[in-house]
Amino acid sequence: MRTSELRGLLEQLEDAAAPEPSPVFVAKLEADLRAMAEVDADPAPRHSAGRRRRLLLAAAPVAALTAAAAAAAMTLLPAKPDPRQVKTADPGVTTPAPPLEQPPSSVPTPTTMTVAPPPWLPPAAAPPAASPPTTAAVHARPVTAAPGPGEHPTPTVVPPREPVNTTVPPVTTTTVPAPETLSLHCMTGTTGGNPVVGCTWSPSTSPSFKWYRLWRESQGSPMTVVFQSDNKTTTKYYDQAVQAGTNYYYKVDVTDAAGNVIGTSTVAPVTCC
Repeated sequence: MRTSELRGLLEQLEDAAAPEPSPVFVAKLEADLRAMAEVDADPAPRHSAGRRRRLLLAAAPVAALTAAAAAAAMTLLPAKPDPRQVKTADPGVTTPAPPLEQPPSSVPTPTTMTVAPPPWLPPAAAPPAASPPTTAAVHARPVTAAPGPGEHPTPTVVPPREPVNTTVPPVTTTTVPAPETLSLHCMTGTTGGNPVVGCTWSPSTSPSFKWYRLWRESQGSPMTVVFQSDNKTTTKYYDQAVQAGTNYYYKVDVTDAAGNVIGTSTVAPVTCC
């Protein structure tokens, strides 16, 4: 016999109600107990040992069966039945197992924690208020129904456009006057035994006159201004910073207030003294 079958039989024995003894067995047991009581009261018990032995032999099978069932149940059956164990109440009828308990989840439940800011930090600014929703106005264009088959559309008369007179300003031509030409004459001489060069020139007629400038150039030196005047009537100059036996070249020009040359002369060469 397999262990599972033996366990099933023991479970049935444990769950089954104890059998009721038969009336014959009960009556015989009561008679034997009364006889034993009489024997105990009789001063000469001759047959007490035999009757007691028969009583023990009759009750021995019931006690042995009960002890064997208890020992087998303690040895084979667990202390606490498994919740998944299926007990058979009657042959062919299976009791459904109870639902399994869900094992505790090992995933921790998230906990929201509010951390207060340190007292030395400035208070956080409040979030800006939400702006009200903007509703865009939709302007529907008027729809003109198309004329029916018997209708004639009214012609639209477009007025003629008036001519636009465009006045173009006349072109202004700015004429820059040509630089005037001055005449220059230079002569050499001495004054007090020192060499001197005297130069004269024609006066300027330009309304933009501002300066006369007299230039001098010698061999080995650049041309430099030796005299200038803003007097329009001054038309001569005597140059005493010359040396005998040296060739000089002179030139005079006229400038306006901006420094532009508006008149000039030709170069006048001269050999000093």
